[in-house]
Amino acid sequence: RPWMTLHHAQGFVAIPSAHAAQVVSIMDLHFLSRPEHSLREIRRDYPLLAARHARRADAVVTISEYTAGLIQLTFSVPRERIFVCRPGAPAWKRLGLAPNVPQDGYILFVGTLDPRKHLGSLLDAYELALARHTALPRLVVAGAMTPDAQDWVARWSQAPLAGHVDYRGYVPDTA
Repeated sequence: RPWMTLHHAQGFVAIPSAHAAQVVSIMDLHFLSRPEHSLREIRRDYPLLAARHARRADAVVTISEYTAGLIQLTFSVPRERIFVCRPGAPAWKRLGLAPNVPQDGYILFVGTLDPRKHLGSLLDAYELALARHTALPRLVVAGAMTPDAQDWVARWSQAPLAGHVDYRGYVPDTA
């Protein structure tokens, strides 16, 4: 259909509109796969709302082929209406050139510090890599702190991770 207007819901709940294409973003289905890490309202409301809005949308945007497959299977959304847009900056011509990248590079984690983001698994992998490679780039962690993050903070403050992990906290869009 030749649309004149587009409404892109950054979450999965689209605002009804008779004259606009509807696009919803679904980053993950953690509220279905790990409901114990979700608030009661989310466990109660999201499964029905997400399914309804994903099926009704003209397009669904997600971050990986894996999540696209879950959306297709779980919500019965035709695959041709699901679009994968990977997170992060596009491969701009100057990306990675000074002054944007430290000379030795870095490994970057961006996300809320809660269990569904699997920061503990990243720390496990990074610690294993440090044991094998002494010249490993620093791990930079950026994201809002949650009460669940205290064990990770303690962990990267002690050997063998101490001195290899930089925590930047929440980084606003304007930074």
